[in-house]
Amino acid sequence: MIKKLYSYNNNRDIWRIIPAGDENLLIEERNKKTKEVFFNCININSGKKLLNSFQFNDKYWVGVEAVHNNIIYFHRFIKPDLPTHKDIIAFDIKMKSILWENKDLTFLYISNDFLLAYKSLFDGREYYKLDIETGNILKVLKDIPINKKSDEYQNNSLKDFTFSSIYSDKIELVEDIKEYIKKFKDENVVIGKIEFIVQKLTLLVCFHSPTKNGKLNKIFNAIDIVSGKIILNKIINSNIETFVPDSFFLIKNFLFVIWETKKLVCFNIM
Repeated sequence: MIKKLYSYNNNRDIWRIIPAGDENLLIEERNKKTKEVFFNCININSGKKLLNSFQFNDKYWVGVEAVHNNIIYFHRFIKPDLPTHKDIIAFDIKMKSILWENKDLTFLYISNDFLLAYKSLFDGREYYKLDIETGNILKVLKDIPINKKSDEYQNNSLKDFTFSSIYSDKIELVEDIKEYIKKFKDENVVIGKIEFIVQKLTLLVCFHSPTKNGKLNKIFNAIDIVSGKIILNKIINSNIETFVPDSFFLIKNFLFVIWETKKLVCFNIM
């Protein structure tokens, strides 16, 4: 069984979706024409907006490094036409204000214990351990410390996420699932790859199909594995000219589907 819970839509292109703790998602939206970036944060369970359309004075050349304990760590760019990062800006989601900023250092990684940043020198780099909440320098280092906790932290931030896989005949799946996908391919005109996730007794499938005008539709289906019945069938990208990847994912039992690049719809899979 699948049930729609809520939808999120600011009518802007969704650029990135980033985990923001166990209960929240950070959504980055960009408008290439007006050169603007907007940052939003929603509660996964309810869809409630905790941060809505936040912008800096520099409305475009800003990005996200990480989110930790309701703090977003932003960066600027050295030049608009170069992807190299600079600066660290710590922003509190609940207070909706900047906690601290460092214009001398660049973010490298974060763990539960500290933030590691660096300064580029003529003959290399100098590394700094920073306090996560204050930005105060805890220690200056000549080399990058070996920190397994950083990897653990990164993996832990995605522990409840399930991302789609690309189907192939060689992939190891229960035979019933393979038969469903084979039947699915036989009954539909499929262009390109098939993305899928198996969640409980539900098979989630996404694929591109040609339109009469020579373009593509991207179609999302949810199939009840027991009955074989299609319980959700939606065109999520219509009349597109190129393939659109990574259109859906799971967080625990919550299914998130990106609609027409602008809308995020949440379902509960029961």
